[in-house]
Amino acid sequence: MSNVIDYGLPDVFICELTKIEPLGTNNRRLVFTVPSPEFPDQRQIVARIIVPTDYLVTLGALILGHNGASPSTQYLAAFDPAGEPN
Repeated sequence: MSNVIDYGLPDVFICELTKIEPLGTNNRRLVFTVPSPEFPDQRQIVARIIVPTDYLVTLGALILGHNGASPSTQYLAAFDPAGEPN
């Protein structure tokens, strides 16, 4: 990764991928949250990342193939898709 430039952005801790929002026909916004310390039944958005739709399959394969383990169902249970699939 010698051609990657680090702009010094802060790291953000996330607990859940809460929502995937469609943006046009070729992009999706991934919304990440953490439990709210003030309101235990609510979540706070801590990051929104926009990715090309075609990259989502690659991203999933990279995540699942990293250590060969299956994702934890406790995190998948929090997932809430938004909008109709294309």
